[in-house]
Amino acid sequence: MAQKRIRDLGKDFLQRCSARMNQFSPKFRSTGLGALGLAASLLLAGCGSTIITHIASHPVRPIPQGILSRVEIREDARKATQQVSVEIAAASPEELVRWAGTNPNRLTQAAEIVLQRAELRQTIKSGARAGYALAACELGWQSLIASGVPSPRWLTDPSTKKSTAIYNTALAMFISEHGKALAGGLETLEIVTPLGPVTVIPRYASGMRFPAGYFDDVIPADNIRATGFTTRARVPGLGTPLVGVRDRTPARSDEMKFQPPGRGVYVPLAALAQFSRSKSQSKSTRLSLKLYDLDNSATARLQDHAVPLAGDFTAPMALSFDDINDLMIGIKVLLDAEAGKDYYGIYLTEPFDPNRIPVLLLHGLSSSPLVWRNIVTKAQLDPVIRKNYQFWFAFYSSGEPVLQTTALLRNRLAAIRQAGDPKGTSLASKETIIVGYSMGGILARLLATDIGTQYWAAFSSRSFDEMPLEPKDRQTVEELIFWKPDNTIKQLIFLATPHKGTRMADASFAQLGRKLVGLPGNLLKFQKRIFTVLGDFIGDPTLNSRLITGIDSLSPKAVVYKAFTKAPIVSGATTHSIIGDQGKGDTPESSDGVVGYWSSHLDSAESEIIVPTGHDVQTDPHSEAEIQRILLDNLNSGRR
Repeated sequence: MAQKRIRDLGKDFLQRCSARMNQFSPKFRSTGLGALGLAASLLLAGCGSTIITHIASHPVRPIPQGILSRVEIREDARKATQQVSVEIAAASPEELVRWAGTNPNRLTQAAEIVLQRAELRQTIKSGARAGYALAACELGWQSLIASGVPSPRWLTDPSTKKSTAIYNTALAMFISEHGKALAGGLETLEIVTPLGPVTVIPRYASGMRFPAGYFDDVIPADNIRATGFTTRARVPGLGTPLVGVRDRTPARSDEMKFQPPGRGVYVPLAALAQFSRSKSQSKSTRLSLKLYDLDNSATARLQDHAVPLAGDFTAPMALSFDDINDLMIGIKVLLDAEAGKDYYGIYLTEPFDPNRIPVLLLHGLSSSPLVWRNIVTKAQLDPVIRKNYQFWFAFYSSGEPVLQTTALLRNRLAAIRQAGDPKGTSLASKETIIVGYSMGGILARLLATDIGTQYWAAFSSRSFDEMPLEPKDRQTVEELIFWKPDNTIKQLIFLATPHKGTRMADASFAQLGRKLVGLPGNLLKFQKRIFTVLGDFIGDPTLNSRLITGIDSLSPKAVVYKAFTKAPIVSGATTHSIIGDQGKGDTPESSDGVVGYWSSHLDSAESEIIVPTGHDVQTDPHSEAEIQRILLDNLNSGRR
């Protein structure tokens, strides 16, 4: 139900636009200026797309990418046809084993034949596919062991590449059939295969952050089709990449209150199978099937060597944000902030980890957490980043003023830390990195700024205590304008951030678009009360009818930018800037098309790079690489 409500937030935004437009005069509507105003909002945010996933019943790629190319697969098939006689191709599995013996090439051929039979219609119909897949996996394993090639070279040595591919694919096919039973790492399975019975002993490998029995299902990542990403973030390796699934249930509602609404927990895992067959064929083969937590374990120990594990980091994120359109939902909550009020906050796609540094990601105007999908999945390809960082995603209505949104984020950060680390002693409670795009960069700076009295001083030289406010309103205003910085912030990464505002926010079409923004009724009443009192207090009657939206917060005239000039960023925090120039290379007179260099540049930044793109700098490969560089440098800088 929650997932459907999220989808509904994006489906009716056009009706909302139409309703707003109908409030204006026919002349205004006929000029199309309202549409231009909405277009201005879109320019400030960039485009979006929908993540769509589909889970197949078995691996959608016959041979995992990165091990064998399509040309190599066809060539191997041609050679196998030439080398394997018709009699052998039709032989029973027992005859194949006798024929293969300990010859690694024959074992590979036998494994391929058995794997092909696993996909036959009669095999599937009889319910024997899992047994055939497991038999093919075992033959592939025997071929690898018999090859004499050291395990770290199995993925690259010409004599073992195909055996590795068959082993990985067969293992994924077996897990497709028994994922729920294997997920918990507790239940021993007895599987009948064409080569005899196999006792499968699933276990969580060392380094797993989760207790045995935590997951409800494990899904081979190759079963998951995902669209909405620029590339699929995969790591080639031994074993099969999985997504560990812990379902959202009513009993787990408190446990999952910081997960994306309607979703469970989706964790990148890998599985590795090691067979040990008794010399006596009457006894069952033992299969040790270990599940690895890829955030903590990039390799497995085999034959006293470290072997890279296969991984997929797109699949877990795709399941976490499935069927959400970035642009549609962003515009919806821009136009109607009330519509998404139950979903604003900060979300973790995995449980709070006290031993990893949070990277808080703040999207821009009329956008959503999906704007970060490619940056995060590609960063996770680096095992050092995976082991040391956890990514947190903010979602807010960009139609609301930045001070209200910052207060929301500040409170949600405190709630997450309190729930995950009540004593505040863990690394996750002591250090935070914030990455902010466009308006999100302003929010990041507000979270990190030691504002003191500078915000109030931009309004009046009189004491705030003299302002005649009701006690409840006074407390709310004090929290909004006299905030304390988040002292845990160590790095701030700004992408296309208007530190001095953007002139586009003052353009006529943007101001017309501003009229489409719908704020919650309680916020409208609050603003009317405060600005009426403030106007009378400082003798400025024009404030009595003042209304501030998120678009107003981006104007160079906004009070927040005056406050920034005198308010320092929290001590110990380092800043970095990523700025677009549309490929024109005319800095410092350049612009990304929305924010000028005069506004996005910070003299105090430790690093600054110019990327050859427009305002959508988060989509540029240079930006992705720079964020990864900063994260890695943070670990090695000695500041920690």
